[in-house]
Amino acid sequence: MRIVRFSRGTEVFYGEWEGDSVFALQGGPLADPRRTGDSWPVSEIQLLAPVTPPHVLVTMGGYLPDGVDRVDEEPWLFPKLTPEIGGADAVVAMPAEIESLWVEVELAIVIGRRVRSASLEEAREAICGFTCMNDVTAADFQFEDVATMRRSPVLDIFRSKSVDTFAALGPCIRTDITEEDVAAGLRLTTHVNGELVGEGNTRRHKFSVSRWVSFVSAYTTLQPGDVISLGTPCPCDVSPGDIAELGVEGIGSLRCRIVTREP
Repeated sequence: MRIVRFSRGTEVFYGEWEGDSVFALQGGPLADPRRTGDSWPVSEIQLLAPVTPPHVLVTMGGYLPDGVDRVDEEPWLFPKLTPEIGGADAVVAMPAEIESLWVEVELAIVIGRRVRSASLEEAREAICGFTCMNDVTAADFQFEDVATMRRSPVLDIFRSKSVDTFAALGPCIRTDITEEDVAAGLRLTTHVNGELVGEGNTRRHKFSVSRWVSFVSAYTTLQPGDVISLGTPCPCDVSPGDIAELGVEGIGSLRCRIVTREP
């Protein structure tokens, strides 16, 4: 099932996206969604972020480097403040003091039930589905030298990740993608101004999907709607005026327009 959240006029609905139509649902992705009988063409609606998460966690270094087949480290995650989350067609406003801006295509987990100290099996059962995330990053505040990606001695996570408009989710939540599908490999792509500039595959994730959820739940109780984004294989530079399109195989793509932020 492809679950979406969308607006039509001044009203906001949840729906099931099937073919070229969206069918309104009673209840969202975290409830027991049932069709109401209303439907509209996709062309007549505005796709929003498919969930409004209580919390968003993002991963740094979630992919295996080339030539490495396994790691012994633990996942490295941190919270991303999300005062404004875009949907399938978003605007990213770049503050004037930022010199290097990245868009980052990521597979993201949507949590479907409250879970704490979960086993791997409990973690798997707590997943509602998967979506695509654009984890926009101001690289200036993560790297001392962006060209060589030498990390700054003190990471300024707040200014690198939590600026207004620095997040988008969508276009849907796929509830029928499995952990095995992710391990087998979903292709991730980034196009900027129509040119393919980055790609990767989820088969290169350092950890299984359930491992990420289990790890987080050992420290923080996860709530329905929480999002855990699993890192990017291909951060890509953008500048004001660029149009970026980020896609995850089987889920769809997010489009964003980069503009200069007004004071």
